[in-house]
Amino acid sequence: MSQLVKENLNMVRKQMELACQASGCNIEDVKLLLATKTVPLEKLQMAIQAGETLFGENKAQELRDKFPLMQQDQQVQWQSNWLSSKH
Repeated sequence: MSQLVKENLNMVRKQMELACQASGCNIEDVKLLLATKTVPLEKLQMAIQAGETLFGENKAQELRDKFPLMQQDQQVQWQSNWLSSKH
């Protein structure tokens, strides 16, 4: 499953690059925020291993459960209605 997550992320990144080329935007100005709502921690850890660092959560209960387990990675950044932090 780890390879599938990596392949999907690579496909999204390629689509982002193509969209930036088509619109004249600079790819460095665009960020990919991974929505974690209902996504199991195992998949989020796979995304981190694939190089992703920006995550978003809008459910306080899920953020409460995921944040402590994912803050071990110093590069992870969270965006939410309740928290905006780099941990």
